This record gives sequence, C-alpha cells and structure tokens, in this order.
Amino acid sequence: MIDNITNQSKNLLPFALLLFFPSFTNAQWQAYSPVFPDTLGAFDLRIAQNNDQVAWCVAMKYEVTSNAYNWLPSEKLSFAKTADGGNTWAAGTIPMGPEPYSSNICPISATTAWASGLDADFISYVLRTDDGGLTWTRQLEDGFADPSGYVNFVHFWDAQHGMAMGDPTPSGSDPTPFFEIYTTTDGGTNWNRVPIGDIPPPIVNEYGSSGLYEVRGDYVWFGTIDLNTGAGKRLFRSKDKGYHWEVLSAADNQINLFSFADTLHGLGAKRVSPSTAKLIFTEDGGDTWTELPPYATSEPATSYCLIPESNYILTTRRPNNVLGPFRTLLSKDLGETWIELGTTEHAAALKFSSPTNGYAGEWQPADHPT
Repeated sequence: MIDNITNQSKNLLPFALLLFFPSFTNAQWQAYSPVFPDTLGAFDLRIAQNNDQVAWCVAMKYEVTSNAYNWLPSEKLSFAKTADGGNTWAAGTIPMGPEPYSSNICPISATTAWASGLDADFISYVLRTDDGGLTWTRQLEDGFADPSGYVNFVHFWDAQHGMAMGDPTPSGSDPTPFFEIYTTTDGGTNWNRVPIGDIPPPIVNEYGSSGLYEVRGDYVWFGTIDLNTGAGKRLFRSKDKGYHWEVLSAADNQINLFSFADTLHGLGAKRVSPSTAKLIFTEDGGDTWTELPPYATSEPATSYCLIPESNYILTTRRPNNVLGPFRTLLSKDLGETWIELGTTEHAAALKFSSPTNGYAGEWQPADHPT
C-alpha cells in the first residue's frame, strides 16, 4: 500500500533489459536483447518455482525528476517471459484498467502465470493467463473491494494452489481491519479469506508493499512498511502456503529488503544511511537472527540476494539514484569480504534459483537516450 500511484516506486526500482547470470566463475553479467522500449522498466521479475528455465517480468513506464522516480500513465502493463533460461524473450501486455500499476507477476510455467496490481481508480486486480499471456482472465473480483483494500502480491505454487495478500481491511464478520489474505485450491475460481485469528493484527501505519515477498517451498514471507516514512516495519511468515501467519523477530531490525535461499537460510537488509546497510542472517527461517558485518560504501544498494545452495550474498550497488554503472559484488563469507564481479548500466531485482541460474534487469527511465 502506498498513498498514491506516483509515489509507489519508493521501495522498488525499475528495469528494462533483462539479463542472465550464468555462473560465478564467469564473473560477468550476460546481456540479452531487450524486448521492451527504452521508456519501460521491468518492475517485478520472478522465476517459476519448479522450472528455472522459465522467468516472467512485468514492466511499466517510468521517469526520473530531481533524483526521484515517478510512474507515467500507460494503457496496459507490459510483460516479458523466457522459457529457455533467458536465451530468447517474448513480450505482451496485461489488461488491468486505466493507467495500471503493477504489484507483481507469478509464473508457474511458460504458459500459465498470474499478475496483480491496480488501476488509477485504485481498483485491485488478480489476473490469470493460460496461453502465455495472449489473454488474461480476472479473478478474485470480490476481494480488496474495501476503499482501503490494496493487493500487494499474488502467488501460486501450481495450477491449483495459490494465495493473494493485501493491506488491512475489515471483513463482514470483523469490523477491525486486518491484513487481507486469500487462499485458493482450485486455480483461483474460488477464494477464502484467512480469518482474523490466523494473522497477527497490524500496528499503527503498517501496510504491505507491492512485490515485497519471498517464497521457498510452502514457506511465504512478506514485509511491511510504515505508510508515512516508507521504512521497513515487520516481517511475516507462513509455513503452510498462507493459511496461518506469525511475526518474526526481525521486527526490531525494520528490514527494507530480504532474501531467502531456502526455508531456513535468509538475509535481511536495513538501510542505516544512504551508504551503509545493516545486514542480518537467519538459519532457522527467521525465528532468530545474527548481525553480519555492516556494509559501508559510497554507493547505496539496489538489490540483495542470498544465493540458494550456497549462502553466498550477491548485491548490486549504484553511485546514486540516477547514474550508472551499477557494480555487482559477491560475498562468499556472509559479508566479511566482498569481490567485485563486474558492472552493468542499472542492474537490479536479483532473482536466483541456484548458484548457476539467476536473472536481473537493467533499468532505463523514460528519458533514457536511445
């Protein structure tokens, strides 16, 4: 939840040219031909849970003014997908009302995916495609209908089992607002809201953030933010595909970014200052956390990723919010030391399924030179 569409970018950066990182020994990003115009940036990028050759991303128009980011109106959301590990990409559009804004995209295969978001009238959407994005069907039309309702993400584990998460709203039986979370076992035809007793109540000014979630196996984590400041507030976890939830002890760390390699090992990052990040690490899924060495640099972090099967930390950093190139750095010892792997223009949104299969995107604002 963000108070207006113009400001919804404050926690996420956009991308346009998709990249594939083949191996750590290569030590470079491998670029592929972009399928988006320069005026678009890919907002959310996800790998299919059971097939790391399949990845989808969703993109929107973007501009930079006075070192700030603003969305531009567009008729439809654009998406791109690969079914061969990034070698080739196809693009299309997602119908989501007037001047749509994306929350996330979730593929389970090269043909089936879900997308969530809202339009300029703050109507929330959950859409499904079964033909590779040629057509989309709206689901969960009765959900997120309250004026304060706002879908932050939709996720599916397979063609039948999924969930959608949104900001606190009342229900027909509970007038006290609580996080609006739905589950489905029939592919999204029918949805049930998680009862108020199965999700910790929100605290003052606490809301979800578009696309701020992670899934490993049946585990789901989502982060919340302070509506007034945009700072991280708490980290929630479900061990059973969204049916029951708890708040993790990382609450006091107010993390803004997080990444899980599996159901046990995770990384949290809190921005202490524009050039310093506080990193915390968990080996029990978030029950307890250990502080890692603070990472101080003259460049703010764009993205962090804890690489599955390795406990390696990969991060991209930028000299400021507008100019490149971005530097890619790797730590093999949980933040004690860092190795520079290479540079790109504006790489971020790191997503990895294994040490040898990962994706990111290259950011290009609307005024990017052709």
